[in-house]
Amino acid sequence: MRATLTKEYARTVNAAAPSGPMTLDNSSPPTAAARFTVVIPLYDDRGQGERAVDAWLQQRSSATRFQIVILDAGQRELADRIRPRLEADDSLIRCATRNEAALYNLGAAAATAPWLLFTESHVLPESGSVAALLQQLRDGKFDAATLGTSHICRSRFAQVDAHLYAAETPQVRRLGLWRCVGLRGLLINRQVFDDVGQFTESYYRFAETVLAIHLVDRGYQLVELPQVRLAHVDTDNARELLRAMFVGQLGCSRFWDEHPQLAGRYFGGAAAEHCGHWKSLRLTRRLAARAVGLAAQRQLAAAAQVARPVMRDLPAAVASWHGIELWTKTQALLATCRFYLGLAKWRVTRTSVPPPPLLTAYQQMRASFARLGAARYAADRDQCRQRVEPVSNWSCSAEEADVVGFYQSETWCGEKYRWSQPSAALSLPLAAGRYQLQLDIRPTGLLSARRPRFFVDGRPVPSGDVCEADGRVYLNIKCGNWPCLSWRCRPFLPRKQGLPDRRRLGLALISIHASDQASSANHVRRAA
Repeated sequence: MRATLTKEYARTVNAAAPSGPMTLDNSSPPTAAARFTVVIPLYDDRGQGERAVDAWLQQRSSATRFQIVILDAGQRELADRIRPRLEADDSLIRCATRNEAALYNLGAAAATAPWLLFTESHVLPESGSVAALLQQLRDGKFDAATLGTSHICRSRFAQVDAHLYAAETPQVRRLGLWRCVGLRGLLINRQVFDDVGQFTESYYRFAETVLAIHLVDRGYQLVELPQVRLAHVDTDNARELLRAMFVGQLGCSRFWDEHPQLAGRYFGGAAAEHCGHWKSLRLTRRLAARAVGLAAQRQLAAAAQVARPVMRDLPAAVASWHGIELWTKTQALLATCRFYLGLAKWRVTRTSVPPPPLLTAYQQMRASFARLGAARYAADRDQCRQRVEPVSNWSCSAEEADVVGFYQSETWCGEKYRWSQPSAALSLPLAAGRYQLQLDIRPTGLLSARRPRFFVDGRPVPSGDVCEADGRVYLNIKCGNWPCLSWRCRPFLPRKQGLPDRRRLGLALISIHASDQASSANHVRRAA
């Protein structure tokens, strides 16, 4: 990830660690009776920062003691107005980052109570919430909890947002309670928070979901406390929604890229399905450039072979990532216009519910904002990949590899695999040298019926350097940096077997392993 994604984004989120001084305006330790600490970043307060802090303070008494930690990420005037309201037990921290995951981690570091309550500066506790929370801490046995929520709608835009939130909650809940965890109200034991690794700051606004996944994955008890209710001031305009969806999807894309198996286990599906075609398009551009280079060297046969698997995707890959971002921004603008037109036509009454077309338009606008985050991450990931140093030993599953000419993931005997088309290619992050490649293609069946021919950077691998054993293909190759392995084979047509599948299939790949030939114990025997 580049240190600065865009100038506009840098003004919104600074992913780096705080570079400026951090000061604790009040450093006195809280009283021993404080059972929990409320952590509130002032960023994105929607004009409710003072009101939110006052709502918490009004419920604090000698019988209901808790600590408040305020994070000031540049809201100097608001922080100056709030400071006189705080007591010696509370803290106000100034820091030079707008990454909310980093802000919450800083707040947790300053907290001294055994429980942490993460919330937002546009969330207000309802009457009796603190007393109900303290009662749950005395009676309940749990490690973390998501709190109940209600809505404060100050505009028609916010009413649509609230109705869609209520409509989608049951669907989200089916994945598990972990999917309902959000920063409107998250209560967690301090020791558990430290044990699961706190908030991963590189995931930005998606960090709370990843934290919930780790909680469940490690066997901690996550519960719901609907009786402890917090009132959320809902989104009022497209700008607020854009930032939330953009930054959330940016972190989500990174999580899927770094932990595809964990993400797939909890969300379902595969990383390839989630990431779409950006990996394929990146590799397509790279192979197209390599084909042009080979053609310039008058190696026409090699150039044709390198270009063969990418011809279908070449028109989409010709556009740069800036072009893709421009197209995505255009779609987001159109979706926003459609929503606002529908909003203008909606006749609001006291009991009116947004019509389905308006809710659909809002969903499309929200999805288009998320695609902006995915496109930005893809652009940055693409550039970072160019700087990765090649290695001498490498293993990868078909789901994680950079491939073109492959279909989506399937399952065979409990293992994930991907069918390729009759002509396909994958990128190998190897340094120049001699290697033995092992392709696990067991779901393919009888390989001899396909008559595959393998190529490295467009040049054929001699038949004597290829052999098959136990459903695996072994190849001895010599290559330069970042070689491309491609193949052509006779297609398998499921429809001719009476199956409804209309695809043209090549090889079914589970995984690929590359090892330096000098250290490999299983060499392919050359034909005499």
